This record gives sequence, C-alpha cells and structure tokens, in this order.
Amino acid sequence: IGGMIDRYYWKQLFTMAGASPNGASRLDFTADLANLWQNSGDSVQITVELRGRPVMTNNPNHNIGLYINGSSIIANQEFQIQSPTSVIFNVPHSYFNVGNNTIRLEALGDKIPAGEFDIIQINNVKITYDSQLIADSNQTHMYLGESEYEIYLRGFSENTFNVYDMSDPNASVKF
Repeated sequence: IGGMIDRYYWKQLFTMAGASPNGASRLDFTADLANLWQNSGDSVQITVELRGRPVMTNNPNHNIGLYINGSSIIANQEFQIQSPTSVIFNVPHSYFNVGNNTIRLEALGDKIPAGEFDIIQINNVKITYDSQLIADSNQTHMYLGESEYEIYLRGFSENTFNVYDMSDPNASVKF
C-alpha cells in the first residue's frame, strides 16, 4: 500500500450529530498508574494518536472528549485533520487513583453539521505521569536529568543497597 504508515487502528469511534453516546462512540479502557505520585505539581499527560475521517462533509471538525473514572467530561480536543495526528490532554493528578483507572475517549459529534457522522480512529494512547520511587523486588530505576535532587526511596527489604550511574551504558559507575 506504500509508505511506512500504520494502517491498523485500535478502535474506530462513530457517532451522528446530536446522537446520544453509545458503545460505538466511545472507547473505555483501564490504565494501571502504579506508584502514581498524587502530590506532584505536574499534570498527568494523556497523548492520543488518532485521525478523523470524513463521511459527507469534505473536512469536518472532530471533537473528542476525555472522562476519567466515571467523571463527567474532563476535557475535549477539537481537530480538523484526516492524517494521523496527536492530541494531548493535561489532567490534574487528583482525577486519578494509584493503581487502576478507567479512561474513556468519546467522539462527541457536536462540531459536525446536522445529519453528518463523526468518525475518529484511535491508534494508541500514551500516559505520562510522575511516580513515586518505590522498590520492586529490591530494585528501582529512575531518570533524574542533570539537576541536583533530594531523593527518598521506599520498599527495600534491607537498609544497605548499591547505587549505580547508568547514564553511559558502556561505563556504569557504582557510588
């Protein structure tokens, strides 16, 4: 078919202008945000790779809504492109639980003309969040950048442990 484009989409959302939400217009999935740091000052970032599809209107406006853990709509993103693109939602940590969270994406169908259909194809979803540093099987991994940090680690079974700088995978350094 040509090109290096992913032609398989996870879910196609489909709704008609003014229609009530239904199973065809939404995607529900569970995301495990293990060790979510709820006191972080940053937002949870949800990046949705998707594309809109026209039905009767040549280049319709699409509108996708985001719901978290059964809430009313938290945010929406409008777009008007048929090529694969990304939309980003920045959501306060307070909407999320540590552990499993139910996330819903929904084609809202409120930006298309009466009698028109809104089709949004979801390719994938990436969730980025600040997590607590808790050991799992007496190990933890972290990336700290180039600044100085004060770090608190929990969950180790012993009081002594080794720390390695792995910034150069060919020359790790034990502290």
